[in-house]
Amino acid sequence: MIKKTLKNKIKLLIQSLPYGRDLFLIAFRSRLNISYRGVYLNYRQASKSIPNTKQDYDNANRKKREHKEQEKKAINGRFRNHDYPLLFWLSRLLTDSTSVLELGGSLGHLYYTSKNLIDFPEKMQWQIAELPEAVSFGTELANEQNEKQLTFIDSNQIEDTTPANVFITSGAIQYMTKSLVKILSSLPTMPEHVIIHDLPVHSKQSFWTTQRLEYCEVPYHVYFLDKFIEDLDNLGFELIAQWNWLRPMEIPFHKELSLDHLQGFYFKKKY
Repeated sequence: MIKKTLKNKIKLLIQSLPYGRDLFLIAFRSRLNISYRGVYLNYRQASKSIPNTKQDYDNANRKKREHKEQEKKAINGRFRNHDYPLLFWLSRLLTDSTSVLELGGSLGHLYYTSKNLIDFPEKMQWQIAELPEAVSFGTELANEQNEKQLTFIDSNQIEDTTPANVFITSGAIQYMTKSLVKILSSLPTMPEHVIIHDLPVHSKQSFWTTQRLEYCEVPYHVYFLDKFIEDLDNLGFELIAQWNWLRPMEIPFHKELSLDHLQGFYFKKKY
């Protein structure tokens, strides 16, 4: 108890110093669930600042396989409160002719938890484009649960995916070297609806930082809000709705670039 109290006092002391919050984020970086470091012009610069051994994002998926029963409970667990705006728009788009492509859907958390709240049309199909380890493990879990509407594909082969009229990505494109516009342009057919969720956007500029997670550290792209919307408009999509939720992103010594929220968007193809 005394040791814990002393640690808390040290933390408070550090944060009371000039740039104390920045110093705290650096000093206790290894103990924070998620932390950020540096500001870079592009993916290459951000990547160079990270030891190669720490950059394998798919490593997190390999670790999940070691806790299979826990992951099975997680994908069928409680729907996250901040995902309800996504569910609101998605629920209005699902019919028997709907084909959903979710980029970066991990093991299928959004699919399973949404299915617990809304009735999926019998002939609707949902495909997740992910990294190889997630594809392998996600397919294994889906087969065990006799899922007929859910399939997985390697995200590196997304141009070979089944044509979809609804495209979803949640908390994923900020890790990718390709922009969303390039990804959408590479698909067999352009989707009619695009839902983006959990995206870091800045009001004044685009930049890269690095994000430290439990098993890896990876480049992390913050989009410039106006340019992001403009690019999708030029691609032929109209912005229908926009939302946000409280999720701070603090970059030490770059307070002006830190964020309070992640944002979500629903775009509809113009006709």
